[in-house]
Amino acid sequence: HADEQLLKDLAIQLKAQRVEDLPERVTALQEEVRELKRQLNKQSTQSAAGLVDTLVQSAVKVGGTTVVASVIDSTDADGIRALIDQLRRKASPTAVLLASVHEEKIILIAGLSSELVEKKLSASEWVKAAAKVVGGGGGGRPDLAQAGGKDPSKLAEAIQTGTKWIQEKLGG
Repeated sequence: HADEQLLKDLAIQLKAQRVEDLPERVTALQEEVRELKRQLNKQSTQSAAGLVDTLVQSAVKVGGTTVVASVIDSTDADGIRALIDQLRRKASPTAVLLASVHEEKIILIAGLSSELVEKKLSASEWVKAAAKVVGGGGGGRPDLAQAGGKDPSKLAEAIQTGTKWIQEKLGG
């Protein structure tokens, strides 16, 4: 009896006419979710492309290298890494330092194009220099490194410190 009641409740919740229609209704809802995810992904990609263009336009050139350093509104680490990959493809040689506060956590990620890594520059050292300002630390590979921190109010200062650090390393 409890199972029957549960099925009836589910049918009402999922707006199925009868309990027998539940599998068909669930399949339709699953397809709707897939389509909405496709649309959202397409919009996110278009939005990211616009952000990449904006970041490149606001970048500074130091010794032929495009330096992008910015705070991005509440983007998670995966989103920041994707932006860095797009920036490295769009303008090379590139040094990118992006920061965000996502779910109350500070995220700092530095990325260097291969030309800069060959010149013995390190994204790991770069992100550590910026993270000190926000009371944090981190590390990673020479081409991509991540850090965290404790003081979001100093994020802009961390980006400035990181910008100065990379400009000195690039000889600018």
